Amino acid sequence: MELNVDKQCVDVAVHTNEVKLIGKLVKDKWGRLYNKLNGYITTHLEVKRQSETVDTIPLKISNKVIDVDTLKSLENTDIYIEGKVISFDRLINDKHKLIIMIGVDKITDEIPDNLTTNNFVKLEGIISKVPTFRKTPLNRYITELNLETNISEKYSSRIPCICWSHLAVKAAEFEVDTVITVIGRFQSRDYTKKLSDGSVISKTTYEISIQTIDGVDTK
Repeated sequence: MELNVDKQCVDVAVHTNEVKLIGKLVKDKWGRLYNKLNGYITTHLEVKRQSETVDTIPLKISNKVIDVDTLKSLENTDIYIEGKVISFDRLINDKHKLIIMIGVDKITDEIPDNLTTNNFVKLEGIISKVPTFRKTPLNRYITELNLETNISEKYSSRIPCICWSHLAVKAAEFEVDTVITVIGRFQSRDYTKKLSDGSVISKTTYEISIQTIDGVDTK
């Protein structure tokens, strides 16, 4: 499981990539433990929205941040996490799939008092594809953005983002290679996909739901 290596990003400034989450670890969602001595474990965090909808967010946690036994002891506790949005390519059934996760830098059961939301993401990055603008069946405007953010001098993350309504109209005008800073939340979204044999499967996608873009006024 490797992050995206971008040779061009070596000479480019590291971008802002900040995540703050409050939630509960999901029982029975523990992934494979990689390299018990110096590796990491994968798991998921349930984060509630104001609407009571729950986003189930995948996490990658290094053994250097917290040991496995201590981590599992926090299963029934509200925890606070700081980290970065990371992505990497994985070959699944001969197709490349972009995997999105939170790379955890800090995890604790001490919840800060000054947070105004339990799902905060701030990203600076480069528009890597032409934005996709469309109208939903309910006549809502939506724009899909692909944001490339350099998380170190050697690695970058490709992050899918969406925004709605008037912000979507403005975001649709962005050109490729434009640098923007966005604030939003990390969300999971379930959907169904019909296969060629007629069967239907359930899938989950992950993206950043953008609430504001620096310098963009939607009034």
